[in-house]
Amino acid sequence: MTETSKARRAAFFLNTNAKSVTKKLLIKLKNIIPKDDLYLSSNLSEAEHNIASILSKGYAHIFCGGGDGTAIGAINLIYEFGKHNPHAHLPKIGVLGLGTGNALGRFLQAKDPIDDISAILSGKSIRPVALSMIEAHGGQITPFAGIGYDGELMNDFESVKDIFFESPFRKLFSSVTGFTLAGVFKTLPRQIGRKLPIVRVNSSYPAYRIIENNGVDEEVYIEQGDLLFDDEASIICVGTIPSIGYGITMFPFANKRPGY
Repeated sequence: MTETSKARRAAFFLNTNAKSVTKKLLIKLKNIIPKDDLYLSSNLSEAEHNIASILSKGYAHIFCGGGDGTAIGAINLIYEFGKHNPHAHLPKIGVLGLGTGNALGRFLQAKDPIDDISAILSGKSIRPVALSMIEAHGGQITPFAGIGYDGELMNDFESVKDIFFESPFRKLFSSVTGFTLAGVFKTLPRQIGRKLPIVRVNSSYPAYRIIENNGVDEEVYIEQGDLLFDDEASIICVGTIPSIGYGITMFPFANKRPGY
């Protein structure tokens, strides 16, 4: 295969721990995806090895399947590679409709994964969508992040998944069922009697506040460095897409202004 034809190929990177990545689905995918273009990972070490292999082969696109964690993990591995190799070719990243939370998949309007993969392999054109990302203090990038109740809930969800990882009920507790149980039995009980912290937020850049004026949403410009918030708060979060996992709309104005 020539380098030119190789550059047009797509790699498919799947997390086999994701609830929706079933054995039945994998059999179907192996029948339609060329063997050399399907990469399966069940842990971070395998994911790192697969992403390195994908990058070395010069794929034009990589499509991730397994939910937001799989996609964001791949994005960060590719982003880190790009920082150390500024002249390297980096693939465009797509998200398949696989995974429980799958906020990125919903944002990108991913449909049935078999249909989407078949369309990709048939050469159907792919419309790119620009997506701003948030850079955390540690250098990782993500479309949404937060501290407070949401961070506690996600940590509790991960602990529930770890407990049942080796059990026959792993898929069940890696789903919205496990997410709900983590919130009801672990996160909520800790909040009883807890005093909320005082949170102060200043913006390093110009900002906008959305207010409702006679039933109409209006933008109010805020100067760089002005105080955005100073009060008790149970959660502080940021996002560049409207929804977080499970289709929960947390940031309805996230796409109103690029870069905000």
